[in-house]
Amino acid sequence: MKENIVFIHGFPMSASIWNFQIEALSNNYNCYAVDLPGYGSNLSDNGFNHSIDSYSNYVFQFIKENNLNSVHIVGMSMGGSITLNISRRYPDIVKTVTVIHTSAIVDTDEDKNNRDITIAAIKNGGLNNFIDRFADRLLSPNASDEIRKMYISLMKEASKDVVIAGYTAIRNRPDEFKNLKNLKIPVLVIAGRDDIGSSPREMKEMASNIPNSTFKVISDCGHIAPLEKPQELNNFLLQWFESY
Repeated sequence: MKENIVFIHGFPMSASIWNFQIEALSNNYNCYAVDLPGYGSNLSDNGFNHSIDSYSNYVFQFIKENNLNSVHIVGMSMGGSITLNISRRYPDIVKTVTVIHTSAIVDTDEDKNNRDITIAAIKNGGLNNFIDRFADRLLSPNASDEIRKMYISLMKEASKDVVIAGYTAIRNRPDEFKNLKNLKIPVLVIAGRDDIGSSPREMKEMASNIPNSTFKVISDCGHIAPLEKPQELNNFLLQWFESY
């Protein structure tokens, strides 16, 4: 019987960010890529309260409704924060965890203030500028124009309101770092060598605080490994799942 993998996308993307991974893994695993409320095909969020906790509850309900009793969860960026949150709150349903380009540390007051300034700019018509700057900041300098266009296109699928709600959820994310030492689940931590959003140094520190962790770095990669380095990411994931 195939084991189950649940993929959780980052901000402000959708489940389609995982297309290359699902194509590579679906022969051997049941792959489920969740669109969080407001993203991708899940556009009717019906007043959903966007927060890391509520995203986690949504994914947990998805897992239960699909009778997935034991899952490997893979999350990147904001999706990684959700993955850590699920692992802390609902550990019985999780077999392994993979976090990619993820910060477990809460924003400082300065970080929150900078996010507030960005949110105000988006509200005042600066969404396209935000997305362009986001791509410039988070992609590796070696990323091709084609990858940049794909990334920007994915981000532009999200509405202004959803981008603001998601960015606010990241601003207010809970402190998962203090809980890392209590994780009993095997955790794979993957960083991009050129990632300035969640640096290899920060992610290595995260891994060092998790009792049963494996740390990997992808070269020439920024914050978007599923697009920037899909083959390298797929290799790490295949090796990881085969070991469990």
